[in-house]
Amino acid sequence: MKKALFLIFIFGFIFSPYKVLAQSVSSSVIGSAGAYATSSDGSMSWTIGEVMTETYSSTSKFFSQGFHQPNTINVTDIQRYSVSNITIFPNPSSGTFFINISQALGNYTFELYDLLSNLVLKETTSASVQNSIEISVHDLSNGIYLLRITNTISNISNTYKIEKSQ
Repeated sequence: MKKALFLIFIFGFIFSPYKVLAQSVSSSVIGSAGAYATSSDGSMSWTIGEVMTETYSSTSKFFSQGFHQPNTINVTDIQRYSVSNITIFPNPSSGTFFINISQALGNYTFELYDLLSNLVLKETTSASVQNSIEISVHDLSNGIYLLRITNTISNISNTYKIEKSQ
C-alpha cells in the first residue's frame, strides 16, 4: 500500500501541469546588515558580515561567492592632489623643523601627531606672508611623528613622516 501511494505521488508530480522549480537565479544578498541608498549623483549598496571566498571571472562575466558585488566599476585614473612644493628640513632634527612652501599661496594648517594619533602641535599660517615656517619640537619626546599640512582654501592635505632625535 505504501509503495502504491509513493508511486502515485511520484507519477502525479512528474506529469502534473504545475511545475515547481527548486532554484531560481536572482540578484540578492543575505547578510547580517546592509542598506541601499540613491541620490542624483549615484547609488550605493552595502552589506556587513560577509567574507569574500572566491571570485571567478571571464571577459564579460564574473561570479563571486559570499561577497556583495552587484556592479563593477573600472577605474582608469586616480588623480592625486597634493600641496605644492613643500620641503621639510632637517629631518631628522634635534628640535626645530623648517617647512619651506614655494609657489603656493594660501592659508596652511600644520598638525603634528604622535604615532598614537594624539595631536601634539597645531599651527596656522599664511604662505603669502612667509614661505618658510619654523616648527619647534624641543618639548617633545624623541621619536617618529606625522606632520599633516593642509591648504585651508583648497582643503588638500599631505602627511609627512618626521623624526625628532637627540
